[in-house]
Amino acid sequence: IQALETAIAQGVGRSEVYARLGQAYLDSRKTEEAYWAIAQALERDPDDAYALAVRGELLLRDDNLKEALE
Repeated sequence: IQALETAIAQGVGRSEVYARLGQAYLDSRKTEEAYWAIAQALERDPDDAYALAVRGELLLRDDNLKEALE
């Protein structure tokens, strides 16, 4: 997490970095931070398949099946 946060702080703003950070937050059970990171990733690239997959996993863990399937 720290390395990804550092990369972002240094200006690496690619969707892939935010998506990986979102997954790391999700794995660490930091749900609010995961939602934020995934939103940042999808803002940069709405078609980022990895970010969309992480978003789906996050929504499923929050028992939001309907939105996860969209």
